[in-house]
Amino acid sequence: MIVDSMSRAQTMRLPELAAFGSALYAPLRSRGVSSGVLILLRQIGAPEFDASELSLAESLASQATLALELASARHAQDVA
Repeated sequence: MIVDSMSRAQTMRLPELAAFGSALYAPLRSRGVSSGVLILLRQIGAPEFDASELSLAESLASQATLALELASARHAQDVA
């Protein structure tokens, strides 16, 4: 998802985010289960994110999800 300006966001749980312009959200999802979200922020006045950047962020989020799963599996193996 791409948001044109964090300062105009309807719901803001972290007021500090209102100091940013465009935002891009990519879910950390594996096998249909969400484990978090990757959020990229731009300064106010910077160009907005576009669809090609969303595709790149989704790819990065997939890689991050895999890295988190591998780390979790290794941790479980270490404590067993």
